[in-house]
Amino acid sequence: MFLDHLPHAVNGKIDRNELPARVTAASRRSTPPRTEVERTLAGIWREALAMPEVVAHGNFFTRWYSLLASAR
Repeated sequence: MFLDHLPHAVNGKIDRNELPARVTAASRRSTPPRTEVERTLAGIWREALAMPEVVAHGNFFTRWYSLLASAR
């Protein structure tokens, strides 16, 4: 996330209470595919990996690579 400026308190320090909420990993994991290309690719991965759901920000390497590497 990029901000145009950081909010400052009266004492000149960054006012953390005024910063926007962070995007958490949990919210990123649950983002469904949005575009037609993302939906198509999600369908391919869902079929190839026999997964019930593929999300837009899913990370193949942290989730499935170790399983596939151990199956060799």
